[in-house]
Amino acid sequence: MRIDASPKDVQELIGLDTNVSFTIPKYQRHYIWEPKRWKRLFNDIKSNPSHFLGTILCINRGTDSHWPVLEVIDGQQRLTTISLMLAATYATYQERECEIPLSSDLDRDNYRTDRTNLGRRIVKGQPRLRLSFIEDNHKDYEAILKELRLIPGPALRYDYGNSNLHNAYDYFLSKLRAHNLDELKDFLSNLNSATLVKIEVDSAASAYNLFENLNDTGAPLTAIDLVKNLFFQTLELSQNVELDDEEALGYWNDIFASLPHLSVQ
Repeated sequence: MRIDASPKDVQELIGLDTNVSFTIPKYQRHYIWEPKRWKRLFNDIKSNPSHFLGTILCINRGTDSHWPVLEVIDGQQRLTTISLMLAATYATYQERECEIPLSSDLDRDNYRTDRTNLGRRIVKGQPRLRLSFIEDNHKDYEAILKELRLIPGPALRYDYGNSNLHNAYDYFLSKLRAHNLDELKDFLSNLNSATLVKIEVDSAASAYNLFENLNDTGAPLTAIDLVKNLFFQTLELSQNVELDDEEALGYWNDIFASLPHLSVQ
């Protein structure tokens, strides 16, 4: 089992010069973090320029060594939240440009460069983060990026404003709008320097062996979460079963439908 573990700050993990994308598997649970977690993380980052975010566990699924695609097995909640913070910071940068004095051409140019670079960190040809299809999280996230004009197309999700993911984005946006320009730059600096440990493994078997021991700082796993992950691990390791993600997810939903007394995760 090959394990590559390395500390990364957010600017290095999702950097202007970093060619890497993260994808959340379709079978992972939807975005479930609640306001108390948003508030705690926001305050931790605001007050600490070297806040430790925890770990993310990934499998390298890419065939292009110049642009690897990392499948996130653990840590998707915090990675999604970081991405929402970056998006909210970008939105606030857009809104605050008018506050720069017209006589300050150099400051305005530097500000626009910072804003553009931040946008390219969120979307570099394609979104750096592709979310799970569960609860339409991927559509909600893409709607935010369309709203910011980072990807083409209108944000047409009719229930977009009612999603937990959008509520998190709105929370960070409201907090950042209360900051002046200097405070906004300080927050982005602290977010960029926040650190985590990226653990990259070479197979699903290796990933799931580590998975159950890496969730202490995230949302607690239920028994159904563990069964679901074992189910998909078994499918992937089987030599006699060939299913794509949609088919596997359909089988899981059929199994879960027979357990009506349990809440879906």
